[in-house]
Amino acid sequence: MPPKLAVYITEERLVEYEEAFQSFDEEGQGKVPCEFILPCMRKVGLMPSECEIEDLLRSVDTDNTIFADGFSYEQFCQIASKKEKDIYTEEDIQDAFRLFDSNSDGYLTMQKLMQILCTLGEKLNEPEVTALINTAGPDPEGRIDYVEFVHRMMARD
Repeated sequence: MPPKLAVYITEERLVEYEEAFQSFDEEGQGKVPCEFILPCMRKVGLMPSECEIEDLLRSVDTDNTIFADGFSYEQFCQIASKKEKDIYTEEDIQDAFRLFDSNSDGYLTMQKLMQILCTLGEKLNEPEVTALINTAGPDPEGRIDYVEFVHRMMARD
């Protein structure tokens, strides 16, 4: 079992962590390059911002080699467990977006979504938000169906 996890993690969840880690450790070296920490975490349903990633990596880098050598499975478990306590369900996030849906029609404008994601909660930077909005596929009027948006962002595969 990985040492010093930030929260209690079930055996089933650890299996998910291991599967995600192994999917990026293609050569079986026991290390994954740091550039893959974000997709690895998203694969288990965790959504850290790029800003958080460096801090999370540094928090487990006891020998100052993680950025050169990559992260181990144990380090991945430590990082992921720190984010576990921040998990929200799709419904939680949809409810939060619903507060900004002044027309109660299930849509937010791209501008409103950009404003929300750049200024509230874990503030994302503009390139991160632009990438998310492009993934969401705005309708011809430039609106985002936030239920579908959240569903796509929370998808594990």
